[in-house]
Amino acid sequence: MDPVEFARYRRAIQEHRGGDEVLLSLDDLELAKALGAVKTLNGEVVVCVLGLLLFGREDVLAERLPTHEVAFQALTGTTVDVNEFSRWPVLRVLEAVEARAQVRRSEREFLLGMVCVGIPNVLPSAFREALANALTHRDYTRLGAVHVQWRAGEIAISNPGGLPDGVRLGNLLVTPPRPRNPLLADALKRAGIVERTARGVDLIFAEQVRCGHPAPRYETDGQTGVNLTLGCDEPDLDLVRLRIEEERRKGRPPPCSRMCDATARSRGAKRRLCAESPPEPPPGCCGSSPKTARCSAWASGVGRATNWRDGAANARL
Repeated sequence: MDPVEFARYRRAIQEHRGGDEVLLSLDDLELAKALGAVKTLNGEVVVCVLGLLLFGREDVLAERLPTHEVAFQALTGTTVDVNEFSRWPVLRVLEAVEARAQVRRSEREFLLGMVCVGIPNVLPSAFREALANALTHRDYTRLGAVHVQWRAGEIAISNPGGLPDGVRLGNLLVTPPRPRNPLLADALKRAGIVERTARGVDLIFAEQVRCGHPAPRYETDGQTGVNLTLGCDEPDLDLVRLRIEEERRKGRPPPCSRMCDATARSRGAKRRLCAESPPEPPPGCCGSSPKTARCSAWASGVGRATNWRDGAANARL
C-alpha cells in the first residue's frame, strides 16, 4: 500500500464536510483496520481488495485487481478529444476525473430582480456522486472499465455489472440503499466524498432538476452494465426562476418529484414548439406586419413562441 494514498484519504476527510475526523488520529495500519482494508490471519496482516482500491500502488492494482480501470473520454461528434485510461486508487482517480470535468464547466447567468444568478452546466456534487456510485456499485469480478464520456449536451457514466439485487429502474428513488461493495461505499462516506445518508441517487436527481437540467436517465441491459446520463445542455431558466421564487415564498425547495415532472413537461413543450415554428423569417418579411402568406405563417409561429414564453413565466410548479 502507498503512504501517499493514506495522506490523500486524510486530506479528503479534512476538506469535505461530513468526514469522520476520528480517523485522523490513527496511523496508517490502524486506519486500514478501521476501514476494513486489511485483516489479520494467523498473526499476519493481509491486504483486502478494499485496501488495494483505496491505498494500493498502481503497479500492484494492475497485477492483483486488473478489472479496476477508469476511462475519461471527451467527444466532439465522432472526434475524440481526450481518451485517458487509468488504474489509480479510487480517491486519486476521483480527483483526476473531477479535475478533467472542472475545466469543461461553464455557467449561464440571468437576472432575478437585482441579483445575478449563475447556473452551471454540471453540478460538482451531482457529478461526484454519480462517479462514486459507478465505482462503488460496479462488479469487480467483470472485466471492463468505468467510462465517463463527456459529449455535446450530456455526460454518460457507465459501469460493468447490473443493478444490485432488489434495485430496479422503477424504484431507484424509494428502495433502501444496497451497494454492491458496502465496505468501499462506507469508506467513501467516512472520507466525506459521498452523501453520508446513502441517498446519493436522490441528490443527483435533486441537483440536476433544481438547476433546470433534465432529470438523470438510468439505463441497464440486465446484468452486464448500468449507464447514467446527465444532461448538461442549456438549462431551463424559466423553471429555475420559478423554483427560486417558490423557495422564497415557502422557505423550502419544491419536492424533487414535482421538479422532475415540471422539467419533463417544459422541455417537451419546447421541443414541440421548435418543431412547429420556422426558425427564420422568409426574405423580405417584416415580421410584425406580414404582407404575404409566407410572412403570415412565420408571424403565427412567432406568436405561438411568445405565448408559450408568457405562459411559462406565469406558470406555477
